Formats: sequence, C-alpha cells, structure tokens
Amino acid sequence: YLTTPLKIPKLDTKGINRRPTFTLAEWKKITTGMRKWVEEGKPNGHWRERFVLQQYVLLLSNSGIRIGEMREVTWDGVTSVDGDDAKLIVIKVNGKTGMREVVCNPGSEVYLRRLYDLRKDELDGVDPSLSEPVFVNPHTGKPITSFKVGFNSMLRYCGVPIEKDGMNRTLYSLRHFYRTQRLRG
Repeated sequence: YLTTPLKIPKLDTKGINRRPTFTLAEWKKITTGMRKWVEEGKPNGHWRERFVLQQYVLLLSNSGIRIGEMREVTWDGVTSVDGDDAKLIVIKVNGKTGMREVVCNPGSEVYLRRLYDLRKDELDGVDPSLSEPVFVNPHTGKPITSFKVGFNSMLRYCGVPIEKDGMNRTLYSLRHFYRTQRLRG
C-alpha cells in the first residue's frame, strides 16, 4: 500500500555492542564437551561444581533467564504446565523488569531433576526445602554467586574461544543464544 519506501534511520548505539552469542557448531562443541569435562572433574574433586555449572548453562540457554534472576530462583518458584506434547517447566523470576514467569524449552525438566536429585542425595535422602535456591552452595545454603571462572574453564576445554568480535563471551551470552535460536525458529 505504500507508494514510496520508508526510510528508517540507523539506530545510534553510542558504541555499545551486543554480547557475542554462539554459533550452532560452537554450541554442539559445548554440549558434547561439557559431558567429558564434568566426568574429568571426578578424580580432582571438581565434579559437583562442574555438574552444577553444566545444568546452569543448559537452563540459561533453554530459558533466556538473566544471570541474576537465575541466582535467586528457589524450588518453590519452579512449576510445570501442560504443553501441546509434554509438560513445560515454568520458572518464576524477579529481575530488572519485575516479577514474571518464564516458560522453558521442552526437555528443561531434565536439568532441574538432575539438580534436585543431587541436592536430595547431599541431604541424605531428604527433599530440599522449597525456599532453598536451586543453585545452592551446599556449605552455606546460599545461592552460588558466580560461575564465571568455571564457565571460562569449560569454554577453553571445549575449544570454544572466549573472545569473539573483540568482546568476551560471558554467561549472559547464553541469553543471546537463546533469543537467537527463538528468532531462528
């Protein structure tokens, strides 16, 4: 219906660049490499933190939840709803945009089940408190505050460069990966 094309001015980003994401080939290297990286943590006493980081990475990349939001998620903030083909995990988060519910990609229930089972084993068969953080430091009972060192170690192990396009990839890059995949879909 338009007789002349619209001229949309280029957005001035004031030099701010978006964090880099991962290509599908890099993501495959991460998901396959993480399994071996976790297993190799057994002899040196790093299995638990690597295993928990693995679930963290998988949940962030399948939900788009911000790092600070995920840190505060407790077991009572995790529910499920019936989807078309399966149950879908819903995580209640409170972040910079306020309280909201995030529906995770199908299959995300596996990552949460692994964390729940790990914690239950640590508590000698007792279910974790519903008010306990999902990503809990087992010594303090408080949320794990940072996965940065482990994330960088995992990327190096998997052969995925930390730096891309002049910027370092961070855990926040998983949010961009999630969004990119949703747009691609």
